[in-house]
Amino acid sequence: MAYATILHPNDGSPAAALATTHAVALARLAGARLIGVYVSDERMLFQIGIHRGKAEQEMSAEAQQVLDGMAAAAAEAGVPFERRTASGKPADLILSFAEADKADVIVIGSHGGGALEHLLVGSVAESLIRSASVPVLVVPWRSRLST
Repeated sequence: MAYATILHPNDGSPAAALATTHAVALARLAGARLIGVYVSDERMLFQIGIHRGKAEQEMSAEAQQVLDGMAAAAAEAGVPFERRTASGKPADLILSFAEADKADVIVIGSHGGGALEHLLVGSVAESLIRSASVPVLVVPWRSRLST
C-alpha cells in the first residue's frame, strides 16, 4: 500500500505534537503530502465559558500557530504540506477532510484522558477508528516516554 496523502489532525496538545513527528516521518518515508488539520471544537469553547467572539479569535490564533509549527516540521523534512481549519465536531470534520482530500491514512495523537473525560467529551481517535474508511494510526501519549 502506498501512501500519497496523510491527514494529521492536531489540536495543539503535547499528544498531537508527538503525533506530528510520526506524521512527518511517515510522509517523508512514503513521499507523501501531509495535510495538517486544526478543528476548533465549539462544545469545548462554550464549556470553558469564553465569549464566542473572543473564543473564535483565540482559536484562530492557536490554529495558525499549530499549523505553522507543522508546516515548519514538514518543510525541514522536505514534505509537501497543506493546511485545513474548521469549527465544529472534530471527528466528523476530520472524516470529511479525509474523504475530500482522498487521504490514505490518518495520523492522530491520543491524549489518554481517562474514563471520565471519555464519558463527558468522547474520544476523537476512537470515533475515527470506528468510522474512518482509511487506516488510522494512533500515536499513544505514553509513547513519548520511549522517544
